Amino acid sequence: MTIWKAKEFTLFNAFVKREMDAVKMGMTSAKQSPNTSNVFKLHNRIDKLIYELRHQIEMLSVIDDFVAVRSHLKLYIITWHTLSDVTAGIINEVHDLGIAEKDLNLMMILRNRHIQESSLPKVFKKYKEKIRVDDYAKMRNDIVHRGFLPDDELDDVYGMFNTASLRSSPEYLALQVKIPTLPKATSKDITASRESLKDYLQRKVNELSKHLDFTEEMLVEVVELLSEHVLRKVE
Repeated sequence: MTIWKAKEFTLFNAFVKREMDAVKMGMTSAKQSPNTSNVFKLHNRIDKLIYELRHQIEMLSVIDDFVAVRSHLKLYIITWHTLSDVTAGIINEVHDLGIAEKDLNLMMILRNRHIQESSLPKVFKKYKEKIRVDDYAKMRNDIVHRGFLPDDELDDVYGMFNTASLRSSPEYLALQVKIPTLPKATSKDITASRESLKDYLQRKVNELSKHLDFTEEMLVEVVELLSEHVLRKVE
């Protein structure tokens, strides 16, 4: 069971408890904000995005194609940023800030005056380095606006594979007959590049698994704070 899965009903339970507490206080129901249904829609999106991120990591452990590797890494980074935006959305709804969805992002929400008075900024500060907020922002921008994935290690492995493949091609072998001084390739070169990719992917799977674990830990703390806020709204 993942960290998030173990705590995924925390916010839902807070809304249920709020209703029960209101009844105990002699109220027909708790004072409802108009955004309760939106909170649960956004919470459901967070669930789905976490599963999608786990899936991207799992896929990296079974593929061995460079195009597929790049595609899954890009998708992980972009999906993680989507998760960040949805997290901003659920904070916006629970705190009833009234910020338009198109204007939402996590850093902007954390600068909000009302949110600054809560404990939420402390949580994000605690996890900022662990979840590499600045690095992921730069990678996301490079992917979306410049069309490339900044990963020197993967580029080196890909270069090794391309060189070995080129030197094994019929065209190169024919040219080698004419120019004997050209570097020769062996089957070991291809195998070595494949092994390098395998080692890289294992390191990347471990890295992303830790990254997502930290992200889930942070989200659990965020949801716990949002749940406390919900319960304080009983009047």
